[in-house]
Amino acid sequence: MSSDQVLMIVLRLLHIGAGVFWVGSVFFLNLFAMPAIQAAGADGPRFMGVLMREGRVQRALIHAGIVTIVSGLIIYGRFTMETQGLWARSAAAMGYGVGAIAAIVAFAIGIAVNAPSARRLQAIGATPGGPSAEQQAEAARIRARLATASRITLWMLVVAVISMAISRYL
Repeated sequence: MSSDQVLMIVLRLLHIGAGVFWVGSVFFLNLFAMPAIQAAGADGPRFMGVLMREGRVQRALIHAGIVTIVSGLIIYGRFTMETQGLWARSAAAMGYGVGAIAAIVAFAIGIAVNAPSARRLQAIGATPGGPSAEQQAEAARIRARLATASRITLWMLVVAVISMAISRYL
């Protein structure tokens, strides 16, 4: 086995492994955790605070997104370079490109909207003596923005997964 083959195996393992974790986590958060947090009423924000404590979930999602995107771009670039650009004009490559763009959009929304919103909610929840009425209103607006952005992120990742799954056969 050549070193190029080993590199491609490692890149694919990183890409698929990190992608499974990233997409699975976003699915879990959107379809199970967020509805449970909302249904928990007054205890919901406290649970969210525990879940997001010290930004561990956010960092894990960000790192998984970075590994998925970077490894995918390297794989795409290697195939393109090996074929002097011919592969990039194929239907399969275009399908992978659609998936890559969807994943990058999902990642950008996560960085620009979801992560700061979650941090602000955590800060409001940690207010000594409890949040004021104004902070509670701000938290409600942030939760609505976060829910919308999270749904968009989820759908972008669905597009990415579908594109990656079928592009080989185009």
